[in-house]
Amino acid sequence: EVLGPFLPLARRLGRLAMSLAEGSSVERIEAAFMGRIADFDTRLLTLAVISGALEGRTEEQVNLVNAPSMAQQRGIVVEEKSVTEAQDFNELIRVTVVAGGEKVAVAGTGIGPNRVPHLVEVQGRRLTIELTPHVAVFRYADLPGMIGRVGTIFGSHGINISSAAVGHTPDHDEQRLAAMVVTTDAQVPGEVVSEIVASEGFVAGWAVELS
Repeated sequence: EVLGPFLPLARRLGRLAMSLAEGSSVERIEAAFMGRIADFDTRLLTLAVISGALEGRTEEQVNLVNAPSMAQQRGIVVEEKSVTEAQDFNELIRVTVVAGGEKVAVAGTGIGPNRVPHLVEVQGRRLTIELTPHVAVFRYADLPGMIGRVGTIFGSHGINISSAAVGHTPDHDEQRLAAMVVTTDAQVPGEVVSEIVASEGFVAGWAVELS
């Protein structure tokens, strides 16, 4: 009853983190549960994270039952953590994927009485945006005018932006890279993402389906 509403969030975070991981092979998936949900048995949420992470990446359909064995077959270590405190949130789920020696971390929470899945962190950049089925993520130099450039290119391809959020560079980050998350009414083609990333100031981009 308590954890059920967080299953869609856990699955979508797993899928998003895996999509953003650029390493050639995934070594580890870490699922951290913070705040009030840490007081409960969160194993079901961990299964949802694994299921989301492997979804669309295996010949066999992934579900909550076979997800652990499929991760094990691929040599992926799964680690679960529970922390009773979550800064700024009553409940928070953070998923970290380690691939090719690099870490990708995303975090989210459920908002409202129905616990609607929202993304609140991408690679240490804080933002708040609902995790709808069609999502695009960009990393770019933290400079003026970048949001407008994304909107212009999306518009030229007839792609309607539903919402957008920006996580600016943390003070301790020497790379000065921001993160932008955009949700759209339809799937974003890979060539549109490539066009944006090819423009000045953009470092990387991903189109992720979370349906």
